[in-house]
Amino acid sequence: MFNSQSSLETTNVDVIFQLCLVFVGIYFCVEIIRLWLKNPSLLVEPFFMPGEGKACIKKLYDDLQNATMTIRIASYWFTHLQIIMALRLARQRNVSVEVIFDKSTPNVTTLEHLFHNTGITFIESDIDAGRMHNKFIVIDEHISWIGSANLTGAAFNKNYENMVRIESYKIAKLYAQDFKTLTKELGQPNQSLKKSENLSYENLKKHSRALHSIVGKKKPISDYQRRVLNDFGLDWQGLDYDQAYIKIDKTINSAWRLFKQGTKKNYW
Repeated sequence: MFNSQSSLETTNVDVIFQLCLVFVGIYFCVEIIRLWLKNPSLLVEPFFMPGEGKACIKKLYDDLQNATMTIRIASYWFTHLQIIMALRLARQRNVSVEVIFDKSTPNVTTLEHLFHNTGITFIESDIDAGRMHNKFIVIDEHISWIGSANLTGAAFNKNYENMVRIESYKIAKLYAQDFKTLTKELGQPNQSLKKSENLSYENLKKHSRALHSIVGKKKPISDYQRRVLNDFGLDWQGLDYDQAYIKIDKTINSAWRLFKQGTKKNYW
């Protein structure tokens, strides 16, 4: 009888001890997770252009392609065709895409039409105090891209620039908060889903002719248009403003059709 009771007590002690070990293990796991969430690991990957331009744009494109929730971009210049395509594809996956650019940028109209009828929300800075000169991207509240480079072909292929890719929820949250601040301070968002005008090639030509008849003379090609055409590898010599506008629109629409069809083209 005594041995049986002693054995039972020993068993109970063992069970209690094992339960204590389980609870202690759970406690430490929770603490480790809590500390990790409070101070997550920081992954930083710098790129220096022009030498690392191809690797940089490919990595950025892959991040945009892998986005599942949100993409937020603040960039003064924005002409890079590969990134434009990635944003359109992101919208097809129902990823929320927002872009901020500066309204003082030459030929803002062309930049607006890059996002026409794609579902991308864009904000034009219309304040006089200073230009919207940010260059940063936040993807899925987790990955941030910051640096000196505008989103242009020249920035990644010709200029001496830098971009830094950062994996950190904490840093991404800070940039996402700044993006929200910019949207409040710089102007009201424009929904690019609105179809207030027909932007077909034929209508653009009619618009161009109508503009000439009203103004009476051709408007010269802008700096911005030259840079866009240079980024696309197109000749702009002899073009006026409206001819350049139509050429850019045709190029983007043609490239988008080929892109959707899976035509192989090395954009980087």
